[in-house]
Amino acid sequence: MLNRIKVSYHFSLHEFANSEGLVAICAETVQSLEQLRQWLWDVQIERIAQPHMVGSELASMLADCEVAIHITCGLRTEEENAALATRLGFIDERLCDGAFDEPQWLTEEKATDLEVHFDWDNWPKGKVSRTSKHLLSQGASAVDIKAKVIGVTEWLPSALVAEGAMLFFDYVNANYSDGHVHVDNRNSVEMP
Repeated sequence: MLNRIKVSYHFSLHEFANSEGLVAICAETVQSLEQLRQWLWDVQIERIAQPHMVGSELASMLADCEVAIHITCGLRTEEENAALATRLGFIDERLCDGAFDEPQWLTEEKATDLEVHFDWDNWPKGKVSRTSKHLLSQGASAVDIKAKVIGVTEWLPSALVAEGAMLFFDYVNANYSDGHVHVDNRNSVEMP
């Protein structure tokens, strides 16, 4: 049912749902996604439209150029956020490898309590925020995205997606090994 409910011309409600089917997204984020999709389309048109092309040749290429933004993560529950942090660590944690049978994510306080001595600044940092903007309690203003030209197998470079996203979102992070880009409109959400 959710896949039939459009929140904008190019996005349906189900794209923002979590694993339980719950959906929440702020309107400003949807608007920014539409603006980013248009910006990426404009960039692709500039790349395709070579000076020597005219008339029907150019028109046929432009007709096939459609940019799709794929939502890889929308709303998260607190439990989903904690499960993700089990794999990727919270941003206030570092990956402690060698002091235990298996690597563990530790806060500096926990490492001190366990008497684990290490060079804190040189250990890998966690990636998940305890106050993630994906959470309903934090405004549900965040999505993780990838973009591509429809019909092309490769994803658009995350640096290009991030470049455009910075024009329309309050916060952008493209520092992820899987190539997704985190975007949110954290300043647009009024918290109680």
